[in-house]
Amino acid sequence: MHESNTESGETETVECRPSLVNFWCGVLMVSFAILMGCVQFLPDSQGRPIPLSLRIFFSVFGLGFGGFGGFHLLHTLRYRIVADASGLRWREAWTGWRSVGWEAVSDFYLSGVYNHTNETRWYRLVIVTERGTVTITSDYKNRGDLQRVICQRATAARSTGWQQFGIRRVDEWPRTFRYWEPARQRRLAVELAITVLIYGAITYGFAWIARYFARTEGFSDMPFVIAVLSVAYAVLLASPVSHFAADYMAWKRRRETITVTTETIRHENGATGEVREANWHDISDYFCRPKVRVLLNRYVLTLPGADEPQIAWDGLLPGSSELLAIVQLYAPKPSALRSLEAIWRDKSDHEGGDGSDPSTWQGGAVGMGGRVFRNRSKTFRSLLLGVSSVFMFLILLWPNLVPFKK
Repeated sequence: MHESNTESGETETVECRPSLVNFWCGVLMVSFAILMGCVQFLPDSQGRPIPLSLRIFFSVFGLGFGGFGGFHLLHTLRYRIVADASGLRWREAWTGWRSVGWEAVSDFYLSGVYNHTNETRWYRLVIVTERGTVTITSDYKNRGDLQRVICQRATAARSTGWQQFGIRRVDEWPRTFRYWEPARQRRLAVELAITVLIYGAITYGFAWIARYFARTEGFSDMPFVIAVLSVAYAVLLASPVSHFAADYMAWKRRRETITVTTETIRHENGATGEVREANWHDISDYFCRPKVRVLLNRYVLTLPGADEPQIAWDGLLPGSSELLAIVQLYAPKPSALRSLEAIWRDKSDHEGGDGSDPSTWQGGAVGMGGRVFRNRSKTFRSLLLGVSSVFMFLILLWPNLVPFKK
């Protein structure tokens, strides 16, 4: 619902609600849960009841899908936020209506993910009031109108416009970003224990499947089953391995910190004792080197000085998206940007700011011949190695990947 009084914008009423996509997702999940509940009562191909283990499997997954789908339905049908002349009213899935006047809205801001190619994406609207905090995700209807009305009427709030939390001048400063915190080590130990338990269960399940086919009389395609299970297990194992590898790389940089205020940025490397600091207005350039380390972007600030010192970080840094937004807000926009709409520019590994890298010149020395720009980046080499490995794996297993032999 969206009503507007043409006589006065001050009497405009805006209602914000979840989109119908959430409703149909809930319907789909509940339907799937009902289907799983019915399947466990059907006999198998030989007329026998389904084994108890499969019934438990269907029941657990059916309850999970049903509960999640039911929450989606309830959330879509009940959640409402209404902004009118008197103030703000909202109703959550499990509570009744609550309301406050506009003078009771103490703050409002964006909370989300910021990247170097666009503005804040997948962000949430957060409204802080005397009676609680209201959160609105990106899939709500009339969200833009609600943002405009709150800016106009919440005059007692700390903020005067919608900005990402943590980068506004009214937020707490300085902000310190570290690759590693002591609490992360404890969390990592818990994650490792849970991962071992989960993948232990998966390993047992895969072994049970392999034994089942091995005991089946007349089944002669066991190499095919082993090949499929091996590929599936490798795919499942890729996510935790990459996660813990990222944790290890962050631990190696545990003595690096970046501290920012609304006026300065400071980088300290405790391992080398190197300290670099500059005012925001002295930053001469900032850019992104895409996918230079384990498919992570590397972000670089160029500081004043004859040797053009730099401050750099990558996606391993917790809060790196907030740091991107801080740089975008407080540092001067680089003159090298091709358009006013651009935010960060990508800069290849072989692009030197002043051509000082001899390997980028045809003659092997600065100024000799023309500049050379290559596509042989680390990302390209990693992708080429991965694709080649998959093809080699398929070629080696090809004799066993065909289950039907003449």
